[in-house]
Amino acid sequence: MLPDNHFDYMFSYGCPCHVSFAGISEYAKNLHAKLKKNSNCFWMVADYDQYNRAISNLNDVNIYRALIPTSRRSRPLKWFFVYLMKRSNARMRPIPADENDEPKPGRWYHSGTQRTCAMLEEAGYRIADPDVGTCLRDPVIHFIKT
Repeated sequence: MLPDNHFDYMFSYGCPCHVSFAGISEYAKNLHAKLKKNSNCFWMVADYDQYNRAISNLNDVNIYRALIPTSRRSRPLKWFFVYLMKRSNARMRPIPADENDEPKPGRWYHSGTQRTCAMLEEAGYRIADPDVGTCLRDPVIHFIKT
């Protein structure tokens, strides 16, 4: 239904990560005709390795850590922020690398940055940046239609 050679920009954050690798591969192929030459595209994909690295360093990057006051007068506030930090970290669990592609609601499908970049190049795109670095947990791939 969408016209060919029509779009010059595409951004998707939080969608391809919930689609199997086969699904995003098919999507990339079908999208190619709809984009104008040199269109800029950005996809956030699930990469279990990057996710696991990020959550193993949660205390280093936790926003609450930056907000913890250092003065003795603010000790109750400090305890509150430490509590929030521990609570938010407790919900983060490593994802095993050998998880299958069995569908279930809300799950992530491990596409991986390298594998997705290779698939996009094979589909006729050029990788401008395999991860633009906007999120420590999730890679956002910048690719361009050639």
